[in-house]
Amino acid sequence: ALAKAKEQGEAALQTAQDQMRDLRDAADQAAESHAAEKAGLEKALREAGQEVLSVRAELAEAQRRHEAEIAAGKAAFEKEREQLRSGHVAEMQEAAQHAKDLLRAAEEEVEKARSRHEV
Repeated sequence: ALAKAKEQGEAALQTAQDQMRDLRDAADQAAESHAAEKAGLEKALREAGQEVLSVRAELAEAQRRHEAEIAAGKAAFEKEREQLRSGHVAEMQEAAQHAKDLLRAAEEEVEKARSRHEV
């Protein structure tokens, strides 16, 4: 009976040791799996961060180009407006000169008519 109990005890001990080893192996595999998953997530997070930085840089560049286009448009508008204003002033000066010439010619005609009537 003692030998049988000893044998059963040894078998139970062996079974417990086998179960402990299996549990340790499972824990090691879970730890390795967790570490691999964590590394994968960290890599994905880094890549996402790089993508965010890239998108931010693209947006900043697009905004800079947009602002430059607006500034160029404003400058072109101002230049065109100044050219139109200058052209309008020149036209007005020409019209004023033409009116002066007509007035002078009319005054000369009036003077000629007076001198004919005086004679």
